[in-house]
Amino acid sequence: MSGADLNGDTGRDLGYAASFLGVSKFTVRALVRRRAIEHFRIGRRLVFKDASLRAYMERCRVAVQEATR
Repeated sequence: MSGADLNGDTGRDLGYAASFLGVSKFTVRALVRRRAIEHFRIGRRLVFKDASLRAYMERCRVAVQEATR
């Protein structure tokens, strides 16, 4: 399912999402259960937009604090 078109964005499967995020498929499924990452469910298949994967990574960004002397 790594090629479906979803309103101008590419639909990606679970394996792609896990690879993109650098985590296991199990972890992606856990994020889906917690509704922490936007997704589509087509039958039993999970589909993710590229934009949703990038947005999730942005939400996980940790700001760098400058050291004080």
